[in-house]
Amino acid sequence: MESDDRVDSAGGAGLAIGVGLLAGFTLLVAVAPDTDVIRTSHLLAAYLSLVAIALVYYHSTAADGHWALFGLQLVLVFAIGWLVRALVRGGVASRFHEVLAVLVLTLLLILARGDLLRFGTHGAPYLLSFAALFGVFLFHSSQYAANSGLGLFPVFAGIILGLNLFVVPRYVSQDAVYWSISLIAAGVALLALSTVFVGDYSIGVFSVRTWTGTLAVGNVPLSRSIYANPNTFGLLMFPGVIASVAATHRTYERSRHRAFAVVPLLCFPLTVVGLALSGSRAAVLAAAVALGLYVASSRTHPRWIPLFIAGTIVTVGLFLGGIALGVLPIDPANRFTLWSAGFRAFLVEGSPLGQGLVETSQLIEPYLPASADAYSIHNSYLSIALRAGFIGGGAYLVLVVGPLLHSMIRPALVVRTLGMLAIASGFAVHQLFEAYTLYQFGPGSILGALAVGYVIESLTAPLPVADSDGSDSIEGADASSSDSTHTADDGNGPAADGSTTDTKSGAKPDSGAESNADTGDGTDDSSDDG
Repeated sequence: MESDDRVDSAGGAGLAIGVGLLAGFTLLVAVAPDTDVIRTSHLLAAYLSLVAIALVYYHSTAADGHWALFGLQLVLVFAIGWLVRALVRGGVASRFHEVLAVLVLTLLLILARGDLLRFGTHGAPYLLSFAALFGVFLFHSSQYAANSGLGLFPVFAGIILGLNLFVVPRYVSQDAVYWSISLIAAGVALLALSTVFVGDYSIGVFSVRTWTGTLAVGNVPLSRSIYANPNTFGLLMFPGVIASVAATHRTYERSRHRAFAVVPLLCFPLTVVGLALSGSRAAVLAAAVALGLYVASSRTHPRWIPLFIAGTIVTVGLFLGGIALGVLPIDPANRFTLWSAGFRAFLVEGSPLGQGLVETSQLIEPYLPASADAYSIHNSYLSIALRAGFIGGGAYLVLVVGPLLHSMIRPALVVRTLGMLAIASGFAVHQLFEAYTLYQFGPGSILGALAVGYVIESLTAPLPVADSDGSDSIEGADASSSDSTHTADDGNGPAADGSTTDTKSGAKPDSGAESNADTGDGTDDSSDDG
């Protein structure tokens, strides 16, 4: 049988492999919006390869590897790859049977796990919500040719979302994710920083450019780095800030080689500078909320986590109120006008399955004043609700907001993934102001879905044991210390140096904004946050 816990490696080499694989994929995601060289099919092929390698590495090193299950998992991965390849080439059957096969194969891969009964106890709402959201978008895609853009987008986006939410977090250490995001974000930030001194320039197919406007201090020009819009740049920087902090903290607290913590520590100031150069106020708010939640939660007992999450909700509410009342120096007319139009469109034209794969600007235009421009709804939740209806909109709320509320009920479990909880909270806030969604494949979509996935995986782990003083803690770890508990009952990856073993048996545990970018759905939801 599989162990109750998840880890992707059996040592430092495993962590290095995880970082290498994820860093490579994260780099593809980060640069894809700025080049036509990397297509969506390349991203999906890379992700399926990442999953296959993670499965091979786990089952070849785990003392309790289940080879029959491993064989089934690999067959499903290759079956999905074959089916997608066939769709790209024009399809293999009727559209109904094609989209049904995509949905069934993806769900089978998600369900192919040794702890399915335990996972289903707390993970069923998220799995059902994913299936509903994926099913609605596949239904809309069935109206288009198999190899068309609108026919393939829901397929690609749904498969990647499912892998991010339920598969990758089980077999890839969260430490590998933190390190990968930190390194890639710091590199992109360094490119942006160089424009302050040398101006605009090009590197191969990439154009590194400044943006109109300057920082409030020093008359420094804003930068979009390698992206078409600075908000997409900011969308990579804000998780980079949190990931660098989490990687530094976890490496210093848990590794036998604390000196390695200097690497993500150096990434932190670069990502902060990059965030400032982006000029994205939504990204700054998301980073502030996420960083505050991480720092506060990592230095206190888990019982305080619900209070900190509630404080985050109140803070965002006050921020929105400040905009509406004119207390904050942000013009409320643009955002609130667009949101009001989107909400009215949803109430008047809403349906169980939504309006399909259309531009939200077309849907809200009849409800806007004549003087307003209908170029984007600037709200991820309304965007999904308009396109996927009551069913898809509700399912999306369960996936994005549900884990945060769930964490308030089971705080002793999410102490294992505080960094991911913080990033997921930041993305939940950020999506209030931008039109990208997790059901896409840009930097924000991929990283946001991964963060949510790790939180869900942590929430479905075994309950913590009680200490002699009656407080809850994770077995083999001090639950009050931080997001640094990854021993027998951890479930989310090795120590920073990869030294994780089962405290009972000695066996290795089971691993258990796209602003102005091509989202692949034929729409142009720009993410200008003003």
